[in-house]
Amino acid sequence: KCSEEPFSTQTENAAKAYAYLAAQKLDADYLLTSFSGFGIVSGWTNDGNINTIQLVPAHYEKFAFSWNSKRFEDRTWDFTSFQPQVIVINLGTNDDSYTQDIEERQNEYAAEYVKFLKTVREKNPNAHFVLAMSIMTGGDRLFPWIEKAAKLYTKETGDSRLSTLHFVPQTKEEGFGCDSHPSEATQKRCADVMADFIEKLIAEKKVVL
Repeated sequence: KCSEEPFSTQTENAAKAYAYLAAQKLDADYLLTSFSGFGIVSGWTNDGNINTIQLVPAHYEKFAFSWNSKRFEDRTWDFTSFQPQVIVINLGTNDDSYTQDIEERQNEYAAEYVKFLKTVREKNPNAHFVLAMSIMTGGDRLFPWIEKAAKLYTKETGDSRLSTLHFVPQTKEEGFGCDSHPSEATQKRCADVMADFIEKLIAEKKVVL
């Protein structure tokens, strides 16, 4: 699809995304949670001002999020219904529109990431976390702060059951999806990378099946 096309049901398909494809390659059960434009410390912003409306941590424990209703947010998600061995978190592309090259904001992102990891661990005591970043062009600027967040989290909690994964960003050769998001070719490549990464974790017994 044209990179300038807007999002619609015709231009979005989670079954072609790397998370689903990696799960298929691993023959794994999966639960996909995704929020368009959401981040850790700021959602997507066009003007560089912080966007605190679109934050994943604020909605993580809720049943769902809706722009037009609070009914979904009145229900909490039952985490006991699905306890995964691996949790992949890919958050930072939207935050980067706010943090940019401002170190104070990047450190704020890392600090909020640590808080979020503690919440995710509380709800998923047995999972290995994979902190991934980033497929979109220029979206990997925050990766050093993801690594910083991982180290801070382990230092504060003693929990070392997490890894970081840096995706090679999308390329012109692979093409672009709508609104310059990753193409099907990019998603397939990243699915292979993710599946191989998790298989290595299993082989190293960092993930217990």
